[in-house]
Amino acid sequence: MAIGPILPSTGSTREACVDTIARSGSLAPTGVTVLMRAHNTATASMVASTASKSTRTPVSNSNLCARPRGPTGDSATIVGTATTHARIAIVEALKPLPETLALATIEYAPTRLLDAIKSLSYGANMLAGRLARERGADEALLVTPHGRVLEGPTCSLFVAFAGEGLVTPPLSEHILDSITRRRMLELCAVRERPIARDELAAAQEAFMASTIREVHPIRAIDGRPLPAAPGPLSTEAARAIRARIEQELGAPLP
Repeated sequence: MAIGPILPSTGSTREACVDTIARSGSLAPTGVTVLMRAHNTATASMVASTASKSTRTPVSNSNLCARPRGPTGDSATIVGTATTHARIAIVEALKPLPETLALATIEYAPTRLLDAIKSLSYGANMLAGRLARERGADEALLVTPHGRVLEGPTCSLFVAFAGEGLVTPPLSEHILDSITRRRMLELCAVRERPIARDELAAAQEAFMASTIREVHPIRAIDGRPLPAAPGPLSTEAARAIRARIEQELGAPLP
């Protein structure tokens, strides 16, 4: 199943993007997943209709499943293939995110068996997030029993130290080689190196990065406030990744 980009929330621009993706072959009969920001469940119908017209592949309304959660707001739309002749559109409200993050370090031992694999085995990751929230934090920061900093449960970590700029743990630490992480390494001056837990006290700024979060500034780690949230490097990273997304989409994001 192919992975598509994040699409904007304005109706006409969004439809044009879906049409462009469909015509480019991304929405092929073999299936595609498209992450989309939307404002209501009608988006699912629009995506299915546009995909059907652009690819000439029938999309039955009976295969359309909309699951709204919460008040009107941003949503993530997933478009997938059930068969070679029908697609399913699922709309779920995005989880509300704070402007900045407070992290709590949670000890975590990588399985090694799932290195470099983005699987649905998220049990330990979700438990880490729950433990962090029980400690009053917004999210977990996974750290090995030996004190090596890894990543968040579903996002990559980037930290800035004085005189060093942005650093991120290397893939040799058995973290996920995510698409967003790759983009960050392409767009920003980032050094890959191991980060010790004790070093976090000297962090000048930091952020988490993922498809949904893009760049999410961190305000505190284990109760210690960071000097800036967002800092200048985080702000520039956010600008760069947003510009890259808009370039790949060929349309501005709201």
